[in-house]
Amino acid sequence: MRGNKRSPSPGASRHPLSEGEGTILTLTPLSLGERGRGEGGGLPAGWEMPLLGDIVKITQGNSKLTKKMFESGGKYTAFSGSGPDGLMESFEHEGRAIILSSVGARCGKCFKANGKWTAIANTAIIRPFIDSEQLFNYLFYLLNNEDFWPKGGTAQPFVQTGLAQREASIPLPPLNEQRRIVAKLEELLAKVDASQQRLAKILVILKRFRQAVLAAACSGRLTADWREENTDCVGANLVFAQKEGQSQGLPLQNGGEGEELPEGWQLCSIADVGKVCNGSTPSRKCPQYWDGDINWVSSGEVRNNIITGTRETISKDGYDNSSVRLLPSGTVLLAMIGEGKTRGQTAVLEIGATINQNIAAVVIDSEIIASKYLWYWFQCQYETTRQSGSGSGPQALNCQRVRELPLNLPPLPEQHEIVRRVEALFTLADQLEGRYQKAKAHVDRLTQSILAKAFRGELVPQDPNDEPASVLLERIRVEKSPSPLPLSRVERGKSINPRPQGEGGAKRRVREALLADEPAAPYGATIPHRIFSAMQPGRDYSRADVTAASGITDAEWIWAIRQLKEEGKVRQTGERRGARYRRA
Repeated sequence: MRGNKRSPSPGASRHPLSEGEGTILTLTPLSLGERGRGEGGGLPAGWEMPLLGDIVKITQGNSKLTKKMFESGGKYTAFSGSGPDGLMESFEHEGRAIILSSVGARCGKCFKANGKWTAIANTAIIRPFIDSEQLFNYLFYLLNNEDFWPKGGTAQPFVQTGLAQREASIPLPPLNEQRRIVAKLEELLAKVDASQQRLAKILVILKRFRQAVLAAACSGRLTADWREENTDCVGANLVFAQKEGQSQGLPLQNGGEGEELPEGWQLCSIADVGKVCNGSTPSRKCPQYWDGDINWVSSGEVRNNIITGTRETISKDGYDNSSVRLLPSGTVLLAMIGEGKTRGQTAVLEIGATINQNIAAVVIDSEIIASKYLWYWFQCQYETTRQSGSGSGPQALNCQRVRELPLNLPPLPEQHEIVRRVEALFTLADQLEGRYQKAKAHVDRLTQSILAKAFRGELVPQDPNDEPASVLLERIRVEKSPSPLPLSRVERGKSINPRPQGEGGAKRRVREALLADEPAAPYGATIPHRIFSAMQPGRDYSRADVTAASGITDAEWIWAIRQLKEEGKVRQTGERRGARYRRA
């Protein structure tokens, strides 16, 4: 049997899942009225394109249960929108199901459930109408795609499961081919996962490499060969001795005991190599203080970088009416406040700029130290510097603590050589990171490319001996069709059938009229006829009036009522959520 090529209905939204190499196959939601077979043969032989609602039943998780009710000593898995992340003492469901995260930023993500379990608020439970392991696994790969599901909401997005059941069509291969597809997906995606894990280690290695380079640079190991070739270089200790009023070196405050520096190096403090100050923020209440031509740096812009421009500027009035000062190019900045990564990060100014009160500026003595060497030193000492903060709340540095920070100071010519070598090694690391990013992007696209091939029928070969998917669909339809209701006494030629408890007159008349007709044939021409015949002139009928009494499914009702409306036999009398219908 050959599958049919389908085109989207006018105005139908498209839910992507993958259509090209490295993209996501587009699953076109088709209305039930468009399910007739065509001649194009867009699907592989034996495939079908049924509605999602024909294959699975979707119910909502228990909205009364939240993560706060998880029990550490519970026996049964509990699923939230984040996955199987809790335990409970009791369970509400048993067997296989796909758990859909239905609310939140990651809505559309799916998880597998089996055994005894519970699904709490913000989840949906997806169960195929037949218990088939291969169908279950195939559907999991198909539905575990955030882009497949139609969504509503803005601040808090949610999955529109009802819309997906009614309008989203899915590619359905023969059952045996599903088994082959799942086996191949498991094999290939395992290799993709292994590649991603290996790639993830590269960033860790590059981070350690950069740290090792800085540690070697700031201890003298990186330039040991340079010192052997430049024995006539004037040591930093002699430079200090020649500068009147300078310190002759301070004891190491945050280093290990017995640390030895190379010959010509000096252990000193930041105060020995420059003046430390901070800035301020002109009043935000005065617009005239801002958007001038004076650069102004905030602490968020200090992130181990070189600053060549600023996000904000201040005016001459802002400069004159605040405690800012214009710092020269070459000034080294150190962020003093922040519990995240900010505190301890550093930058070098390549422009004249002012700063805010949360940044310490080291205006260097260029006869003693090179700006970029101090910049690299601060990066090397990042964790140690962060521990130097104080305060009962978030730890913070201040200008005095920055002045007291220790510094390994090599001779100025050696500083320039250190900077040159560090830059060369960091350039190499940046090139490797660039190659990593390209490789990662390629591997990340592999998953979608593999899934695309799977759902187009290109991942595994077709077998003409496979039972076609149409047979599977018929089996599902039979499985989900309700058992025939027992004949009433009237229908057996006896007395009147008593009205079922809780069934109103309208529902009873619909039920009796439907039962008097021939048995239901899902999506056959008889269903609209049976519904129309049961509707008495002048009366309004809701979906529940018919489906609850007859066993007709919601999907069958939607299709049938649409057919009747298109033929002009019925008209809608209520709004969408409370829609009711009567004979035209």
